Amino acid sequence: MLSLFFTPMRKLYRLMKRRQAILAGNTPDRCRRIERVHPVSGKRLAAMTFDDGPCASPARPGDGTALTTALLSTLDRYGARGTFNVIGTTAGNYPDREGRLGGPLWSGVLYDHYPEFGQDSLAGVVNQPEMTRAMAESGHELTNHGYSHVAFGPMRVIYGTRRHLADAAAGEADVKRLDDLVEQLTGRRPRLARPPHYIDRTADGQTAYDIYRRSGHLYLAASYDAGGWRPAGSYRQSVESMVGRMEALLKRDPDALNGAIISQKNGYNMNKESPVVDALPRQLEILKAHGYEIVTVSELLAASPFADTAPEDPTAADARTLLAAGATVAYRDNTLKPDRPVTWAEFRGLLDFGSARSILPVVLPTGPVTSGALLELLPTVPAAPTAEIGVLRYQDSPLLRRHAFRFAVLILGLAGQAGENKE
Repeated sequence: MLSLFFTPMRKLYRLMKRRQAILAGNTPDRCRRIERVHPVSGKRLAAMTFDDGPCASPARPGDGTALTTALLSTLDRYGARGTFNVIGTTAGNYPDREGRLGGPLWSGVLYDHYPEFGQDSLAGVVNQPEMTRAMAESGHELTNHGYSHVAFGPMRVIYGTRRHLADAAAGEADVKRLDDLVEQLTGRRPRLARPPHYIDRTADGQTAYDIYRRSGHLYLAASYDAGGWRPAGSYRQSVESMVGRMEALLKRDPDALNGAIISQKNGYNMNKESPVVDALPRQLEILKAHGYEIVTVSELLAASPFADTAPEDPTAADARTLLAAGATVAYRDNTLKPDRPVTWAEFRGLLDFGSARSILPVVLPTGPVTSGALLELLPTVPAAPTAEIGVLRYQDSPLLRRHAFRFAVLILGLAGQAGENKE
């Protein structure tokens, strides 16, 4: 019965996500949600992410080749570099019982199990260390999809029976555990993370952004769902749906996926099949015919860091410099909005983010922000007693002089001078 309501529930979920996206565009944040970036002039670049592996279980249907091995072979054949959103292991997600095939709880009523119920030893970094190393050594990027793939918090709409992590602290521990393991195996620590099932809110009222901000990750989202996780009928129909949708989209607009992050499945769909194995080479052929290069998400961000500003724009160049210095320069939706006035509410939210340099274009409705105004705000902020504040106007800095806006520069946690400055 649950599968009958799956489509309307997903529509409701997408509406909720759209509302959250609007909020993200009004929230300055060090943790930026990366869905797509501004296209690079003269190029067509996109990234592909593959969730829930590595998977040593055979592709279905297939010749017995491990699913992830088949994906790696296809990517290599097309000179594409993927971003593998890996898990640790779901072997600890018991006791549980298997769900009904074709529904969202197919792999488990209480927890997810990858690649499938009772076969947890065939997937995840814990169980497939050699496959994990092979992905990294082949030039692909590994990102964090949760050690246990247990959701950060409840989601009553679709996963009402599912267990979730106790609180944000448990989420941080789960993320760190996988980061540590990936770094131990590959020598590289993931810098991007995607929450299981995109469930953002924790049971104690925090969010994935809070977890990732503290752990130093960017939030890895996607702007195009390539399919493969939900059956479209028979196996062949699922493959044709994946290929046909992309082909039709690029026929209408060859630039539709320029700067996009494309999500794929590195595992079975809800019918325990893997249409991605047969669809991927045809999708890559279509992308190649339209002049696309498939790069990792980090490579995509290096080419164009922001969603709304071209990388060759001087504003983006300055923001990139400040970003490298550890500053908060953008909104949560990865936009700069350099000409948009920043409200006092947004600015106070920036202060609340705690110990880090925070830099934003500040054009307040009442005029440019001043040191005095900032110091008046400080007593209301928990981190304020350890704050030192300076304000740069664009006329005073060669870096900022090119732009007709002002940057407020907050350096929190470096010196306990807020009280002296106010006096």
